[in-house]
Amino acid sequence: MLKIVHEYLNKSGYSNLKEEYEDLFFSHPNYPSLFAVTDSLDSLAIENIAARIDKAQLDELPNLFLAFIDTNEGNQLVLI
Repeated sequence: MLKIVHEYLNKSGYSNLKEEYEDLFFSHPNYPSLFAVTDSLDSLAIENIAARIDKAQLDELPNLFLAFIDTNEGNQLVLI
């Protein structure tokens, strides 16, 4: 999960915040949940939202985003 968030931070222009993000994420009381991801981003003033959307709304999303998807192996965080 951390590798995906690092890649997102790099591509979004926040590579200088990776260490701070790690500290917040690993010390979060709900680690390693999606809430820990979004709350850590919030703490660094990186705009984010967690929402369930229909496939019809995918065109409305930004070109770069993180998605938490259900797979046969369980839930995964992916960079889109």
